Amino acid sequence: MTVPDPQGPDREDRIEDEVLDRLYEVAVDPARYGDLLEIWEKMIGPHRRRASPGAPVELPSHDFETHFARVVTLLDRTAANAPRSPEAAELNVFRRSAAFSLNRNIRVSAVNEAAAERFGLAAGDMISALPLALEDHRIFADSIRALFASPDRRTAVLRLRADDSAEVAGRVILFQLRHVQPAEGEPFVIAVSSELRWPASLTRTLRQTFGLTDSEVEVLRGLTESRSPREIAAQRNRSIQTVRAQIKSLLQKTETHSQGDLLRLTLSAMDFGGTGTADGEEGLAEDGAPFRISASPALETRSFRRLDVGGGRHLDYLVFGAETAGARDVIYLSGLYGLCRWPAEAEASAARMGLRVMVPIKPGYGGSSPLPRGADRSATAQSDLDALVRHLNIRSCAILTLDEDFRHAIRFADRHPDCVTGILAASAALPPLEAREFEEMGKWHRFILGGARYTPGLFSYMVKAGFAMARRLGKRGYLETVYASSPGDARMSGVGGVMEALETGSETVLSDRGSAAPAFADEYVAAINDAWEVPGRRVSERIPVHVVVGREDPRMPPILQKRLRALLPDAIHRLCPGSGQFVFFQIWPELLPLIGELAKSAPDRSR
Repeated sequence: MTVPDPQGPDREDRIEDEVLDRLYEVAVDPARYGDLLEIWEKMIGPHRRRASPGAPVELPSHDFETHFARVVTLLDRTAANAPRSPEAAELNVFRRSAAFSLNRNIRVSAVNEAAAERFGLAAGDMISALPLALEDHRIFADSIRALFASPDRRTAVLRLRADDSAEVAGRVILFQLRHVQPAEGEPFVIAVSSELRWPASLTRTLRQTFGLTDSEVEVLRGLTESRSPREIAAQRNRSIQTVRAQIKSLLQKTETHSQGDLLRLTLSAMDFGGTGTADGEEGLAEDGAPFRISASPALETRSFRRLDVGGGRHLDYLVFGAETAGARDVIYLSGLYGLCRWPAEAEASAARMGLRVMVPIKPGYGGSSPLPRGADRSATAQSDLDALVRHLNIRSCAILTLDEDFRHAIRFADRHPDCVTGILAASAALPPLEAREFEEMGKWHRFILGGARYTPGLFSYMVKAGFAMARRLGKRGYLETVYASSPGDARMSGVGGVMEALETGSETVLSDRGSAAPAFADEYVAAINDAWEVPGRRVSERIPVHVVVGREDPRMPPILQKRLRALLPDAIHRLCPGSGQFVFFQIWPELLPLIGELAKSAPDRSR
């Protein structure tokens, strides 16, 4: 008797199947993206360890690119606009279930599309507008009052019956009630029902994504309404054999293995089939104008400026701090997250210190023109910096960088030795090469950086799914989730002035107006394949280079920190306990004086 190898092909197949299950769960709820990471590492880790350093890996037998593309097609239909009220924020989670909120007066205060369609509800309606049997109206209202009256009682589940005149006539409806006390504003109750909405555009989504026929879609809709194949056949005046053949075709086209898997995939599509994103270039406002950042009263409103850099492209840039004669110039390269604003007090301090801070916005971020796929982003960054320096008549400057943008500062200083007076690299990043360097990272950064290095064909889809997660969780929730292994970074979500700067600055990457996901993915791939160590040594031998890394930075584990120190022995290295990737925002009062020292007095720009 042959005993199966527990590490053999059967095990690999099981892992691959579980990866696909988790991947499609992300389509149902992008907030569950983290559930994919552990099983993904089980699949990809052995391949990464066998691969040549820095070389892509051959994925297992499943066509993961096709599956990622399908999930992203669904995710792309997520609503672009963030909720505008606490009630809307709660309802945003429920895309397919009919859900609504009620205030103390037992009036409907907000509804989702499913509740408007299935129940005919609108904000301001009395409880009597619900299509329930008369006696059940009283039960429902009493349950709402009880939740408001008892702070210790937060939830309730009701089994009620629809009235005879409703679209859902005679059907039993389950309601889950939950009392919510928002951080600001009056409490309310969220009511989530068992009624599901079939979005008008879902049929089109299923046709485009899986090639379903109209008849197959109607059968699928019957299954989501808990109808048996026999009931579907009777409803559609077809034979039971025909319906069963159509169900078999549905399984084949969607590559699912059971009606349960098919139903789960359809429910995921329901979440996204009713929404869509605007046409046009991502990251641009609808009128093509540059973004205007003004997300909180604490931060001064500043307009982006626009520079024609040739070739039909334009570069947006931001200026803050002092703009008087004799101000010292600082070019701030704001990292992959595009964190182009500082805390309000930091910006005010820069002005008092006489620092003029200029922030170029990457191609495809905010209002800056995107680049075609495959363009040399490193070379473009250098030409854009050249154009900005000429335009602003910068004779000498210091450069402050975040994370992977250190490489741009190094290359610019190497090409312009008489212009750059010093570099401060906050949360400096070094491209990982060996499998061990990836394995010592935090799980999220191992997943993303590993994707850029080892599975570049999937990487743009991985990033888009991550952006969908950020939309669902909100930027604070994203920070708490992705940086959970770095307490210093996770704490940023609770620091008002810092969090305002992070949320506002990152508007160039992700906002209600658009997403820079394609540019973000291209930047990551370019950064992880850019070997800048040789010019780095030259630059650090000639000018002051200060490297500041947080001890808890999840993408710069000790093994990478050690290699960075060895590669740049002439740089001044500082390791900050209790800090992570957002070290600049954590200790800016200590770093701004250093930036001021590095930015030597600039010549009179009026000449």
